Amino acid sequence: MLVPILVSFIIILGVIVGYIYFIAPKINPRNRANVFLKQNQLNEAIFEFKKILDVNPHDFLTHFQLGNLYYQIEEFDKAVFHFEKIIDINKFNYEVSKLEVQKKLASLYMRREQFEFSTFFYLQILKQSPSDKEALYHVGFIALGQENFDLSFKLLHRLIGLNFKNFEILFGAGIAAYQIFKTNEAIDYLKQALLENSYSDIANLAISFAFYRKSDYKTALNYAKIVVDNTKDSNASFIAKRLYGILLLLSKSENEAFNVFEELLAFSEENNFDEENLLLLYDIGFVCLRAEKTEEAYSYWNKLYKKNREFHNIAYLTTNLRKEKDIISNEKSKDSAKILFSEFDEWIKNVFPENYIWKICGLKSDNDIDLENILFKVDGIKEKKDSVLGNLSEKTTPVLSNNSIEKFLKIDAENFRIISNRIITKLGYSVDEILLTYKESDGVDFFAKSIDNQSTALIWVRRWKNINIGEIPLRDFAQAINDSNAKSGIFVTTMPLTASAENTLKNLSKIKVVYPEQLDELLDGLI
Repeated sequence: MLVPILVSFIIILGVIVGYIYFIAPKINPRNRANVFLKQNQLNEAIFEFKKILDVNPHDFLTHFQLGNLYYQIEEFDKAVFHFEKIIDINKFNYEVSKLEVQKKLASLYMRREQFEFSTFFYLQILKQSPSDKEALYHVGFIALGQENFDLSFKLLHRLIGLNFKNFEILFGAGIAAYQIFKTNEAIDYLKQALLENSYSDIANLAISFAFYRKSDYKTALNYAKIVVDNTKDSNASFIAKRLYGILLLLSKSENEAFNVFEELLAFSEENNFDEENLLLLYDIGFVCLRAEKTEEAYSYWNKLYKKNREFHNIAYLTTNLRKEKDIISNEKSKDSAKILFSEFDEWIKNVFPENYIWKICGLKSDNDIDLENILFKVDGIKEKKDSVLGNLSEKTTPVLSNNSIEKFLKIDAENFRIISNRIITKLGYSVDEILLTYKESDGVDFFAKSIDNQSTALIWVRRWKNINIGEIPLRDFAQAINDSNAKSGIFVTTMPLTASAENTLKNLSKIKVVYPEQLDELLDGLI
């Protein structure tokens, strides 16, 4: 009796062992999937992995494997689904790292042109790994495309510091620096970009504009001439020649500038460039005035007036210039000359708008994303059971007051500096250098030049609150003006002056104060 029982036991044990060691592995979905993977039978492997999820839908490893397989066969929507599931499950190990999942999602969203989601994940990556080159690259250019120049410059600058650079990255960093008035840094990066591509039209134009901003017209001319001499693009040729003519004029080579504009006019007429022709007729009139060619100036402006009497202030210009020509000895003609002189200053100030190079460089994105909201969420996000994608769609950006001064007091240090730059432009100056400031969150200091380059100014912008400005800050400012060899100083403040400070100000002839009421007006349209 014992023998049959023992035999039965051995048979049953053998069946169990055989099943465990021979049969079960062959029918186990994960094992079968791995076999198919070795044979490069990806669809069969996907089928087996799905069986695992039928039993355990929260198996994050299987979701990771399926996400990678779908990514490999370019079924990106399905890949996104599985990687999102891992984020929802929020479990990771040595095989499935959170960083790797975020990188895959960021890349997939970029492919699907879902830039807000892509940016969100790249920013999450940078929180964990500030030197991740892929994330630095993508967020750097996304920020640049959204005109967040400070953020873009920081990220591209960091990327270049990691010795990851090419023409695109160097050019992008140069443009970002230019837009935040870091002119010397812009020139440095643009020079490096030109080492990668010496005859790039846009890089040579950009560096020419950078030297133009520094009033280094000779160097600016050299870079503009490279485009004039080498470009095969008619638009680039027009921009470069017009810039070249302006630079000659500012270099006091008035007759050469006149010749350049005459050639451009002939070119525009031959090629039926009607809008450009109107602009050039307007320009050349001012060039003629500076070259003391009054008759020619009137001839060109009169021609423009006949073509389009609504063009800028051409009716006013032709009328006053005709009076000056006809009644030279009349006192009114002298007044007219003064008026035209001021009109020349206004023209040369605006001949190339501040954002001119930005508008033609091709880096602005066609897709608007709420970058500030994404940055806010990345900085303030907390781990929750909800999907982070769900969190991303929530509207949590704090609402601030409509008052411009209040908004100015609350924006971050980077945007504070940007807005301050723009205030200075409205005051009729261009920033030459951003100076070190004792406390960047409360103040920013600039060394600036007037648009006509006839004077220099030290400009302090202060966003103090709950305290009136006493005489000590004004005296400190007066000393700083003398130390910097500036001709004058502008003190921009969010708070009023005390009575003693007002009395002190009367004896500080170099200082002009921009009071809160004036600042509020200057902030209109900027914030």
